[in-house]
Amino acid sequence: MTYQGERFLIHAHVIKKESEEYHRQLAYKQHLLDNPDVRIKYENTKRAILAQGVRDQGVYVKHKAPYVKDVLAELNVK
Repeated sequence: MTYQGERFLIHAHVIKKESEEYHRQLAYKQHLLDNPDVRIKYENTKRAILAQGVRDQGVYVKHKAPYVKDVLAELNVK
């Protein structure tokens, strides 16, 4: 993926099908697809993190985690 001319590696998850994590990720993805306003806020959250100069994957994940957790809490998914 390229953002503002800088190349980033893609981070992929391998999750056992039908596990709790599988269903959590599926619910999250479907919620983003069904709710453009939520998806846009998520995209803006990620762009803001990058705009702050965050380039380390671990730090990036920690910065976006509160938003993801809030959405999952709304879905009543842990």
